[in-house]
Amino acid sequence: MMYDVPNFDFVLAKLKHVDWRIRLLAFLEGEETLSEEEAFSPYCCELGNWIYAEGLKKYTSLQEMQDLEKLHQELHKLAHEVVSLKNNNKQPEAQEKYELMKSTSELLLEVMDSLDIKIKLQKI
Repeated sequence: MMYDVPNFDFVLAKLKHVDWRIRLLAFLEGEETLSEEEAFSPYCCELGNWIYAEGLKKYTSLQEMQDLEKLHQELHKLAHEVVSLKNNNKQPEAQEKYELMKSTSELLLEVMDSLDIKIKLQKI
């Protein structure tokens, strides 16, 4: 049996994710504001909505889906720490935490690619 193609655009989600990451950096540099929901909640972004409304239900048997959910949670936790550090005037620590979040973000993007391919092609 082959998985159905998800009703989810991974390419668009990746672009929106990178945009979010750039906005977080702009916040860190004092150029933009972010709502707490945008930075902190893994349930309020488009990727989070898909993970918890559809992704985990349909694809929980795939390791990539489990990895995506864990990385996504970690990403928002790190973003929360970046914002908290910045708001407490700890810019060097906030920058360091941002770099860790960016590495996690890059890994998340790789897992999204793998998951997208697996959902479309892998036979179960």
